Amino acid sequence: MDDTRLAQVAGACAAVGGSAWTVASIMHAAQPRGCVGSECDYLPMRSASTGTAVLVALAAVMMIACGTSLLLLVRRRSELGRAGVVGAVACGLGIGALALAAGVQALLYDGDFPWMPAFVGPGVAALVLGLALVAWTVLRSRVVPTWAGIGLLVGAVLLLGTNEQTAAVLLAVPFGVAWLATGAALMRRRHEVTPAAPGPAVRA
Repeated sequence: MDDTRLAQVAGACAAVGGSAWTVASIMHAAQPRGCVGSECDYLPMRSASTGTAVLVALAAVMMIACGTSLLLLVRRRSELGRAGVVGAVACGLGIGALALAAGVQALLYDGDFPWMPAFVGPGVAALVLGLALVAWTVLRSRVVPTWAGIGLLVGAVLLLGTNEQTAAVLLAVPFGVAWLATGAALMRRRHEVTPAAPGPAVRA
């Protein structure tokens, strides 16, 4: 697959993933506020609805596909560097930790996994660090426009302030919007006008 086609695939994945993430974040924020810390002794936690969970899963798959495609484009330019490799590994470890925690909680603890924070905290930290490094690598390589790379980087950093139990979950929205905008920028390459081929010579 050539670079142009790969960029278009990455753009489509980014647009779908970013849209799904943004809608899921807004839907989750619309639910009643959950508990934080000691409040959980007398208040219920906010749980994700089926629709939100499906959208987040879709966003995760699409973002992984887009991120992999972008890193491949960067690698073809020989600009992956140590930051890109570390970022990709950190993303993998973070996703693995979160998926393991979610699976164990659902299968063995009926939604009440006592060691969940031990997985979620490091998992989120690794994922955010990885996303920031990947965003920096993509920004430096100019595979996407500078504004799109900055948006991805800022969106990844803002994830550190999110809290799914409060309105702070809306801090995840810029992350989704950044992916959506990046996807639109990548897909624009397909619509760029190419120079017309020279027509037949006209005899005098």
